[in-house]
Amino acid sequence: MDSNSTEAKRLQRSKEAEKLSTSKFPKEMSCLTCMDELLECFSLGGQIRNYYRFGELTSCDRQNEKLLFCLRNKYRVATEEEKKTEIQAFFHRRLVEDKKRGSSEDVWDVRVKD
Repeated sequence: MDSNSTEAKRLQRSKEAEKLSTSKFPKEMSCLTCMDELLECFSLGGQIRNYYRFGELTSCDRQNEKLLFCLRNKYRVATEEEKKTEIQAFFHRRLVEDKKRGSSEDVWDVRVKD
């Protein structure tokens, strides 16, 4: 598979993700769960997993960003509805970013049963 078709697939999936309504995403976020994800990432097992998958250790930026968003959103002055909307927008942005970045789906061809 050439890089042009890989890029085209990524672009198509990210456009599909952008079209999704934010109402389909979670309205709640637990800061404790975010903290657990960050600590798991920094743990020895989390670092080994990242090294195995990507060939490098991680600084856990995504988990840190998620925790900081959760804390900021939880303690900011806003209505509960505004906070829920922000959480949905956060998860929507994350999905679009993930689709743009690509996945293992980019290198494998889908087999179709005849």
